[in-house]
Amino acid sequence: MAPADHIKHTAGPVCAECELKLASAHPYMVYWFHRRKAQHPDLHVSWAFRDQATQDDLYHRGLTRREWPTSKHNFMKDGKPCSFALDLFFIDHGIAVFPWPRYQLISEDSKAEMSPVLWGHDFKFHKEDGDHFEFTDPPHFDWEAA
Repeated sequence: MAPADHIKHTAGPVCAECELKLASAHPYMVYWFHRRKAQHPDLHVSWAFRDQATQDDLYHRGLTRREWPTSKHNFMKDGKPCSFALDLFFIDHGIAVFPWPRYQLISEDSKAEMSPVLWGHDFKFHKEDGDHFEFTDPPHFDWEAA
């Protein structure tokens, strides 16, 4: 299964496929994504929560550095998916694209808001994770959806 299956994603302020994926994310990550989506209507979610089979598969294929359950995509709360991370992409003329300059803009906007979300390129090591955004310290950030 390709994570950025752009055929299911739709243009505009709300994308049903993104909302399905966001249902497995922490409420703050949902809020954070909606703020970004308002500024970038062509922004979409390729991954939120990853179950063990998916994480193991991606790890064994060398597509992630983290084994289950150490990725912030694997977090669960009360036995339910509650991802602390989102992988994002854009759609340009029906094609999924991953433009680093646009991710940088999202990161700068997030930093300006003093958001607790970190861009994968800003990691101390392994700066190649440009489509990845995650909580910097989720256990100490208590936030519930309004």
